[in-house]
Amino acid sequence: PDELKKQLGISYGLQVTGVTGGKMKEAGITKGFIILKVNGSPVKKTEELEEIMKQASQSPEQVLFLSGMYPSGKRANFAVDLAED
Repeated sequence: PDELKKQLGISYGLQVTGVTGGKMKEAGITKGFIILKVNGSPVKKTEELEEIMKQASQSPEQVLFLSGMYPSGKRANFAVDLAED
């Protein structure tokens, strides 16, 4: 939301609205986390996140590095392993 972006001093990002399971949950990402960058690229739209995820899943490393912050202002980084178990 615009008010939260203003409060945190950011101009873009995707806020996680829910994590029910899977790789994101395993990595420790929770509802409310605001994703600012994925693998070094700023994300402003869901489509951008989906494209980076697609590219990463086809790369040899198969990993996503997410940088962002919580609504409290606390910054956090996560690594999400996309490789199949």
